[in-house]
Amino acid sequence: MGSFRNVTTLIFSVAVLVPTHGNLAAPNDSLANEYYRNGEYTLARIEYERELRARPEDNRELTARLGLTLLRLGDFRSGLMAMENQEDFAHHYLSLFAALRAGMVHRALSEQSAILDLRTSYSAEQREQARLLGGALYLEEADYNGATRYFSLLQREASSTEVRQKAGGVLTALEDYEQRPTRSPLLAGALSAVLPGSGQVYAAHYVDGVAALFFNGMFLGSAIVTYDLEQRAGSGHVASSIFGLVGLIFYLANVNGAVQSAYRYNNYQERQFHQRIREEYFNLDYVEQTSGVEIFRESF
Repeated sequence: MGSFRNVTTLIFSVAVLVPTHGNLAAPNDSLANEYYRNGEYTLARIEYERELRARPEDNRELTARLGLTLLRLGDFRSGLMAMENQEDFAHHYLSLFAALRAGMVHRALSEQSAILDLRTSYSAEQREQARLLGGALYLEEADYNGATRYFSLLQREASSTEVRQKAGGVLTALEDYEQRPTRSPLLAGALSAVLPGSGQVYAAHYVDGVAALFFNGMFLGSAIVTYDLEQRAGSGHVASSIFGLVGLIFYLANVNGAVQSAYRYNNYQERQFHQRIREEYFNLDYVEQTSGVEIFRESF
C-alpha cells in the first residue's frame, strides 16, 4: 500500500511539473505565482525566467511579473533591464519605481514622460498615478519646496480621490518635517568648546559626549599634574608639553566631533522622514496594486 502511494505521488508530481502540449503556460506560471505569493521571490524569479524561455511570444506579461519579482528582491537595475523595450503602462510604471529606488533620475523622468505622453492611450487615473509616483523625485533630491508645490498642484488637479488623498498625505508629512527637531552644528561646537562633550550630548550622542569629557579631562589633568611635578623638580617640561599637545588634539577633535554629531542628528531625522514617506505613500505594495500586473490570477 505504501509503495502504491509513493508511485501515485510521483506520477502526480510529474504531471504538475511537466506542462502538457495543450497548455504550456499554466503549470510553470502557477508555480511562479505560488512562489511569489509565499514570498519566495528567488524561486519565483527562476520560474518566471524559465517560462520566458519556454514562451517568448508571451513575454509582455511575464517580463512585468519578472520585473516586479526583481523589485521585491531589491535588484532595481536588473528589474529595469528585464522590463526594457515594453511599451505598456505596467512596464513604464514599475520601471519608474525601480529608477527612483536606483537613483536614476533621468531614467525615472523618461518613464514618467512615456506615461504622461498625450499620444498614448493610458487612462486619466494611470497618468495621475504616474504623476503621484514621479513626485517622489523631489523628495529623493531633498527639494522639499519643490515637492510642496508639486503635490499641492496634483491635489488640486487630480480627479482620482485616491491620488488626491495620497498627495494630501505627502503634504501633511512635509509640514511635519518642517517642524522636526534639529540641532545647530554651530551651537554644538560652541558648547563643546566651553565644556568638552556637552555639544555631543546636545546632539543626542550621549556616549560620545561622555567619552569626550573623559579623555579631555584626563589629558588636561595629566598635563597640569605633570607640569606641577616638573616645576617642583626643577626639570624641563617635556612630559607636560606632550600631554598638553595630545590634550589639545583631543580638544579640537571634541569640538569637531560635536559639529559632526549635530549634522548626523539632522541627517538621521531626514532619513527617518524619507523612510516614512516611502513606507506610507510610495511602497512597493501600493505600486504593485496600481500597476495592473495580476500576479495572483491563475492562468488555465
